[in-house]
Formats: sequence, structure tokens, C-alpha cells
Amino acid sequence: MKKGFLCIGLALFIGAFTGCKKEESPTETSAPKLFIMGEIERYLYEGGDHPVFCCNENVYVSNTEAVPSVKINDQELELYYYLSGFYFDGDSSLTPGAEYELVVTAGSDTAIATIILPEDFSITTPDTSYVLPKGISLNASWDSVSYADYYKVYLYVHYDYYDTSGNGKYFKFSSDTIISETSINYESSLLWPNLSKIDSVYNGSGRVFVCAINGPSFVPGTPGNVSGDGIGFFWATQEKRRYFDVGSAKKTSKEDMARQHKEALKEQDKLWKQRIEKLKEGLEL
Repeated sequence: MKKGFLCIGLALFIGAFTGCKKEESPTETSAPKLFIMGEIERYLYEGGDHPVFCCNENVYVSNTEAVPSVKINDQELELYYYLSGFYFDGDSSLTPGAEYELVVTAGSDTAIATIILPEDFSITTPDTSYVLPKGISLNASWDSVSYADYYKVYLYVHYDYYDTSGNGKYFKFSSDTIISETSINYESSLLWPNLSKIDSVYNGSGRVFVCAINGPSFVPGTPGNVSGDGIGFFWATQEKRRYFDVGSAKKTSKEDMARQHKEALKEQDKLWKQRIEKLKEGLEL
């Protein structure tokens, strides 16, 4: 009984990631075995006493008959988790403008993908001292980035306010947008939908994360860039972050910045996973 249940569970896990396959005639060519999703990421973390560049390498591999090995530019990544597939990570230093080759080997199968880490850049607006006034739209802009195929912009705004009846209220707004331009405007109607009912804002903050990305676009049906004995996606991301206050001129403390950073990452990760699922739905395996 237990053994049968385990087999069904594994089949469901694998099916969720590999999809359904049509029956093949003897003359048809089998689909590539390995399914791969990976990313290298570089960003500046400013939540501590001294800003530092953080580098992450994450690769997921499934649909394999052997435990795979994963390398990025000959650096071996560590296997750190297994459930429905194999999860690898690394934290090697990443160089803007450099080329990175992913090589995944599992038994006799080898899959590869090559990307370039976008160059470093700066967010030009809002600036580091910006305070978003009540009822005003927000414009975010940044430098054009070499080797960026497109940009992913994440905005999160929240504030506490008193309404015209003196009651305390709370509002939050988040958005995850893929664009090719180097600026985006968020209308006041999005950030202040209850403007006529707001008497005063007594606390609030926001953050803009801009990711310059090299790799396949986040559009359902977009083919992956993994070749050889595998299919899937491999991205390179250079990210910049900007924090600001809302409705008051108080300066955000380092402790609050670190807390906001963790909250933003959780929200961004949720939105990222939603986009990944849409890509997987559009990819024929």
C-alpha cells in the first residue's frame, strides 16, 4: 500500500513539471530528457553598515534518470535540495559584461546554455532622498544597460493614513512589470485610489527594484535557450534597488530598510514564480 502511494505521488510531482507527453511512433524523435531552469543574479545590498554586492546562482533540473552535475563557467554548484527535481546553488563572484555558460550533465545527457550578465547601472529616479507626496504619481527611470534584453520592474508602496472621518486605515500596492524602455510611470489613481477619503498620511514607504535581464522574455510561448539534451531557461540578472518614504519626510532606518528588503523579496519571489508557471505552461516538453 505505501509503496503504491509513493509511486503515485512521484508521478504527480514529475507530471507537474514535465507535462503530458504524446505517444510516439517508432519513427518519431524523443524529446530532450532534461528540463532546466536557472538564473545568475547580482545586486547591491544596502541594508547593513557597508553596502556589498551579493551574487546568487540557482539552477533547477528535473526529468533526469541520474543525479545531475551542474557547472557555471567550470564552477561546480552544490546540490542543496531535492523534491520534484534537483535544486543547485552557488555564490561565486559575478562580473558585469562577462559571459556565463551553464553545463548540466546527467548520465549520458548534457545540456548547455550561454548568457551575458548585464552591465552595472543606476536608478536615476526616484533619488535616495525622495518622498512620495500624497496624491502624486510616481516615475521610475534608470540608465540604459548593455546586454539587457529587457527589464523587470517591481514596485511596492504601502502607507497608513487617517481618513476624513478620523479612522486609521492601511493601503498597499504592488506591481511586477516587464518592459523594454528605461522608465515607467505609475499613475496616482493606482497609488492613491481612495484619495478623496484620505485626510493625512502618517507613515509609509516604498521600494523600486529594477532588474536588467539577459535571456528569454517572460511571455507565454517563448522558447527556452537551453540546448543539447535538454530544454528550459537560463537568465542573467543585474538588479538595482531604491527605497523611499511616502507621505512624510522621515528617513528610513537601516533596520527598517533590512525589514523592507526581506518583505519585498518575499513578494517579488511570489510574482516571479507566477511568471515562471506561465512560461512553463507555454513550453511544450
